[in-house]
Amino acid sequence: MQEHIEQPDTTNQMQMKIIYILIIILSIICLYNRYRNPLLISKQIIEKICISDNIVDKINPNTAEWQSLARLPGIGAEKAKAIVAYRQAHANQEGKPCFHNMNELNKVKGIGPVICQQIAPYIIFEIWIK
Repeated sequence: MQEHIEQPDTTNQMQMKIIYILIIILSIICLYNRYRNPLLISKQIIEKICISDNIVDKINPNTAEWQSLARLPGIGAEKAKAIVAYRQAHANQEGKPCFHNMNELNKVKGIGPVICQQIAPYIIFEIWIK
């Protein structure tokens, strides 16, 4: 009588080892990505959030403080202060706004057509009625 010795199923053991290795590798990748970006937010979403936090509504250059104007693309603190200084220097006694359109912003030192084009989507001019 022949004795039947059962061989361990090396195929199953090999498959299980491969699965364990894959799980470990995937876990390491997930932990690394979690460490790099804890909230797992894409860069596009972050950029949209940053823009919407900085510029919520359209800004009126006739009434906005320099801090609000500084958040506009291409403006910064120095040009924002220049806008406010120009506005104050050219203020009308009747309360008429200094700026009526984008072309009038070109009169401010450091503000040119390129910057006006960049900030146009974020600027609003109120109509002045006497």
